[in-house]
Amino acid sequence: MSEKPMRGAAPLVSLVLGTKGRTEELGRFLRSLACQTCRDVELVIVDQNEDDRVGQVLRSVPMDIPVVVIKSPPGLSRARNRGLRQARGSIVGFPDDDCWYPADLLARVLDAFDHCDADLVCGRSCDGDGRQERAWPETPRKVGYLNVWRCAISFTIFARRRVFDAVPTFDEELGVGAGTIYGSGEETDFLIRALRAGFAIDYTPDVVVFHPVKTATYDAETVKRTRAYAPGFGRVLKKNSYPAWFLWFALAKSLVKVLLGTVRRDPWYRRCGAEQVRGYLAGWRAK
Repeated sequence: MSEKPMRGAAPLVSLVLGTKGRTEELGRFLRSLACQTCRDVELVIVDQNEDDRVGQVLRSVPMDIPVVVIKSPPGLSRARNRGLRQARGSIVGFPDDDCWYPADLLARVLDAFDHCDADLVCGRSCDGDGRQERAWPETPRKVGYLNVWRCAISFTIFARRRVFDAVPTFDEELGVGAGTIYGSGEETDFLIRALRAGFAIDYTPDVVVFHPVKTATYDAETVKRTRAYAPGFGRVLKKNSYPAWFLWFALAKSLVKVLLGTVRRDPWYRRCGAEQVRGYLAGWRAK
């Protein structure tokens, strides 16, 4: 195995990466990490595979930074929680196994922390051609309870170590592979709890992480993904005592999607809206 034990001085940045079922994408991320201008970084890979694909990828991509591989049962939140216990950096990030970094990404993250008083910095994402999954804000701003949903996604979040002393874990009932109906929302729930603990969060659009755009077209896979993710949104709202009007506003937008899909005779778009409505309500109503 080419993974290297962590030893010596603690690094400035720790990256905790959970992975399952991906080989080529993991290799792409490792190659992008090997090209970072910032070298004061360690990688904690939380391997949830039953085979040796992680080892095979590591053997194929030369790495000159500390890398540790640990095993974990399925679940993205479980992976992050286990990885956090191994991470030693002053700043911690959570890349997806299918994202990749521009060469100056970590340098930009460190520069953002150097020029703000925030405890967490969140960036935006696009694919390699600049296409975006969502309409990210174009200007920097403070992140609060209302705009946290628009200003962060897990693989663009970087946090100072002290945040995890107060908010030590991700909710393992939320997120992909949790074994519940809540297939998303773990990172937003984490950020909301960080806000409640008094930590400041900055959104910085200059921090850009590459990630495939998965809703460029609406099809059966998009509907399936929406069905898995939507209940997590409702659950995070209810868990964190959001007012009912926030839910109703989200439901109204989804109902507009149903209407537009009907008018345009686009059944996949309509079904995505319907799955959002069902999922939001299911998450909100759950005990």
